[in-house]
Amino acid sequence: MNTYSTRRYPQHVEKFPGARRGIHIILPRQVPFNRFLLMKVINSLENTRDTPAFGPEKGVVIFVHGEFHGGWCWEEALTGPFANQGYRCITFDLPYHERAGERADIRKARLRDYLLTLQHVVKRVGGEPILVGHSLGAHLIEQYLAKGPCRMAVLMTPPPPDGIWRSALRWILKPHLWKAVLTRRMRLAVSTPGRAAMALFGEGITRQQAQRYAGMLGDESPAVLAELLWTKPPADPTGDVPVIVFGAEKDSLFSLKDLKRTAARYHCGIVVMSGMGHDMMLEPQAARLADIMINCIETRLRIPRHQRMITPLDRNAREQAKRLQELRQKKRCY
Repeated sequence: MNTYSTRRYPQHVEKFPGARRGIHIILPRQVPFNRFLLMKVINSLENTRDTPAFGPEKGVVIFVHGEFHGGWCWEEALTGPFANQGYRCITFDLPYHERAGERADIRKARLRDYLLTLQHVVKRVGGEPILVGHSLGAHLIEQYLAKGPCRMAVLMTPPPPDGIWRSALRWILKPHLWKAVLTRRMRLAVSTPGRAAMALFGEGITRQQAQRYAGMLGDESPAVLAELLWTKPPADPTGDVPVIVFGAEKDSLFSLKDLKRTAARYHCGIVVMSGMGHDMMLEPQAARLADIMINCIETRLRIPRHQRMITPLDRNAREQAKRLQELRQKKRCY
């Protein structure tokens, strides 16, 4: 998609506080100038959280959250293990996702606004980062792959390529969902601990954890969810970008067949986490998810073995191999 720079329109740039701090805004040619949108994009760039890598840096990982969430969801259990293993972690809030609770202005948001923010975060970080996205964030990464380069993409519970209408049919008989759609207050779908646990979490979540996360969830744009309902498959990625799809066994939104449709587009495998729900990064077993994800990333990127992390799975495999070697030596002695 052709773009033009705001440098051609200095009267727009000078009105925004981020313009004098090196934040360079590029708007799509098809999208008309929107002062409020530019302010939200600038706020998202200014609220970017940067977690430095511990030790030699192996790469940069940009985490993209999904609907109803914010950048806080990655900081609960994933950014720490990634930083400890040498990855610089970048988290940010999509426009209108800076705070929890309901908000009326989020109804102005469109999918292109979120994609524009992701593009500028990647441009500000520089280079070719590793992109990790969850749900709506995974869909944004799929759209970005057709526009810009990245080192690798990790899609966690991504929406199907042809839209989320199958998931909507499975949830169409829920009364609270009908109320959320009719009143355009989409947060009602996850406003209580029971609704959040039913839609987002697996069996391992406790009542206290569900209540805490339900209070941290924000609102979502009805227009964005409507765009996801009947969406066209994203364009093919530019270049040979390795992709990994992560799914959850107890995901109540997207089934294993939906994940297979996404994996078939990129000719990649699927890693299904047992016992986890849709929000894998907030589950009690999120540390296990981080270990497996880092291991998969380093394997696909062919990072030298002496620089890779040692996961509990590797430790068990090494212990079993050592025991087998000892048994073989004993048999030879006899």
